[in-house]
Amino acid sequence: MEFFDVIKKRRSIRSFNSKEVDPIKIENLIKAAFWSPSFDKVKAINLFIIREKDTIKKLATSTPYSSVLRATNTIILIGYDSEVGNHFEVDTSMAAMSIMLTATDMNLSTCYVQIHKESGPFGDAEAYTRNLISAPDKIKILGAIALGYTDQREIIPHTESEIIRKNVHYNLYGIH
Repeated sequence: MEFFDVIKKRRSIRSFNSKEVDPIKIENLIKAAFWSPSFDKVKAINLFIIREKDTIKKLATSTPYSSVLRATNTIILIGYDSEVGNHFEVDTSMAAMSIMLTATDMNLSTCYVQIHKESGPFGDAEAYTRNLISAPDKIKILGAIALGYTDQREIIPHTESEIIRKNVHYNLYGIH
């Protein structure tokens, strides 16, 4: 797929079929995360590939928005070792985007769920998630990516109409 087509096709998908994601595709998503940019080339990213049904069910209750995780059989949690690096939100966000674009290129669907700075029925969603996966406090969790094959018939690509031209400024604010 051409790169611009990948960007246009990447959408948040909230329904998945039961087909398992091929381990080779998961390995390519891991590579995409670790090949994404990182501040000072520090690789503090930690990925958690979640396929265990009970853990998925529990993660789906972590925030008011996490129920989409119940729809899939594979989740990638994006974590960061805060003792190794100090640019958690930037590095993990770039890794998450690399994962989602690579998944789209491989005809997989994704939906990102924020965990960091969120709360849910069990309190702090990040602490709850860390506890579920037995991660130490030094591992910060940005979010979860639901991953799989959609059962939607058609994914409508992004269009030019979504570009808000008044929000594009050349050199100075207000210069369009």
